[in-house]
Amino acid sequence: MARTLAHERYHLPELRDGLPCPRTRVEEDLFEDRACAFEQDRWDSHPLNPANANK
Repeated sequence: MARTLAHERYHLPELRDGLPCPRTRVEEDLFEDRACAFEQDRWDSHPLNPANANK
């Protein structure tokens, strides 16, 4: 759930700032790639990530 929230939260400012929803597969891939990179970055440092249990 933490990953999904981070991913979807990434899209909010884009849409608020007027970035249109993707209309083509290429646009969708770029739109989602940015959110996935943000999601992964957040997850890598998130306390609920089991990999961070001993940090």
